[in-house]
Amino acid sequence: GPTNDCKIRLVNPWRDETYLRNDLAYGLFKQMADSPDKRRDGIPVSWTEVFVNGHYYGLLEVSPAVRTQWLELEPFVEGQMFPTLAYKQQRSAITLAENNKYMMRQIEPSRRHGTFNEPLVELLSSLEESKTEEFLQEIKRSFNLDQMVDFYILMQFTQNYNGYPDRFVINDILVKEPGPNGKFFLVPYDFDDTLGDLDYDDYNTEVFDRLLEEHPLFKIKVAERWQDLRKNIIVPEKIERDLRKKQKLLEDFIQWDIEHWRKPNDLSYEEHVDELIENIRTRIKELDKRYTLKK
Repeated sequence: GPTNDCKIRLVNPWRDETYLRNDLAYGLFKQMADSPDKRRDGIPVSWTEVFVNGHYYGLLEVSPAVRTQWLELEPFVEGQMFPTLAYKQQRSAITLAENNKYMMRQIEPSRRHGTFNEPLVELLSSLEESKTEEFLQEIKRSFNLDQMVDFYILMQFTQNYNGYPDRFVINDILVKEPGPNGKFFLVPYDFDDTLGDLDYDDYNTEVFDRLLEEHPLFKIKVAERWQDLRKNIIVPEKIERDLRKKQKLLEDFIQWDIEHWRKPNDLSYEEHVDELIENIRTRIKELDKRYTLKK
């Protein structure tokens, strides 16, 4: 039967002094679904102070685990041939893959039901090793290209280098819908070290590099979609208003957390949020130049 139905995740975003970056990225991705049938799965984030037996463990982010219940997909049934599958990238996964670039840990169904790595290994090897025509056919068969465009834009906008220095085939959480013809889709994950003063080039994986180089429409779709998102989602004033609301909610709790756990810092919490907002505005200007549509 279904497993992990009540599982939640407590995360210490220790590289994010604002505690806002994960929530920002997941929220933006969710907003990119302009119709109910589009999968743009943005993990909901809230915050909680954790005490155990009177001992303070800190202010942590709370979010659901990426499992069938939260994804609203069919849970595993014993004997099922084509269940919902979910994998998470890691450098040394519990997997049958020999190539370390295919290292993804099976998180759905629970491994107590067995390993379901064949679809993953077949997909990744096909995406990496195929010739252009076969690669494009595999993308069309296995993914929704518009979902990949939105995912790529999110990673570029936030300067997410997740997986560096390993050049994975694809990153970070990969889910396959149930059924023999179920498609794969990506779930963004881990943004606590984003939108900073990084020497950032481009989000770098085998799949997106090949899409940029070999798909005849991918670059155009990215530029068109960026312009579309700039109208009502990636709007600096709108993003700042949302961040300021959450700043007011968190500032007293974070100050106490800093006093308990963190090293002295030259910046106040408000100044860290100011810095994040300035980085957002700078990044938007950079991508506006990059994704200008040629007339």
